[in-house]
Amino acid sequence: MSKVKLITGGANGADFEFIKNAFEYDIPVDIYSFDKHHIASCYNKYLSDPLIDIYYKNSTEESEEFLNKAYKTLGRNIGSNAYMHNLLTRNYFIIKDSDIVYAVGNLNKNTGIVEGGTGWGVEFAKLLDRNLFLFDQLNNSWYYYDLNKFYILNKDEYIWNIQDACFDLKQHGCYELTVSGIGSRNITEQSKNAINDVFEFKRKITYEYYKCK
Repeated sequence: MSKVKLITGGANGADFEFIKNAFEYDIPVDIYSFDKHHIASCYNKYLSDPLIDIYYKNSTEESEEFLNKAYKTLGRNIGSNAYMHNLLTRNYFIIKDSDIVYAVGNLNKNTGIVEGGTGWGVEFAKLLDRNLFLFDQLNNSWYYYDLNKFYILNKDEYIWNIQDACFDLKQHGCYELTVSGIGSRNITEQSKNAINDVFEFKRKITYEYYKCK
């Protein structure tokens, strides 16, 4: 398998489930943080492990450009909240540095927007044209984003998981794979099983589009 790395944000819920699964497969993890941000206490037993690195991300001209784009497409405004601004900047870099984004959240079928904070990461993935998969907790289904739309994966279609992605991307000249795992802090047992599917080997349908960052 190609060299793989997971990036996440160090929160409870989905972030933590992605990290637990990564450790089972000896996949190194980068946690992105920022000044005055506290990584959830559930990570304490992992932080001394050599598989984990922590990086602090600061605002750049590029990140500001994409934050402004996301403000407009989501129709949200954080005002002068400095902590939230730093959090979204951190989220932008998580997505920017990824080839594939796996997200867990609640999808509004009418607007195509994911609710809550996960919606920002999903929007960055759209703007940056990343391979994007979303597990929708409202109907317990995986979706793939392509051509400006979320497409549901039917029961006979599998998630483009990490092992399959390594194989397919290698055929297109990508020998290192970086994935991000993001999502809600409040996740269901079905969501935990869905995250596990990201790491397990299952053969998938073949996607036409292979995008390396």
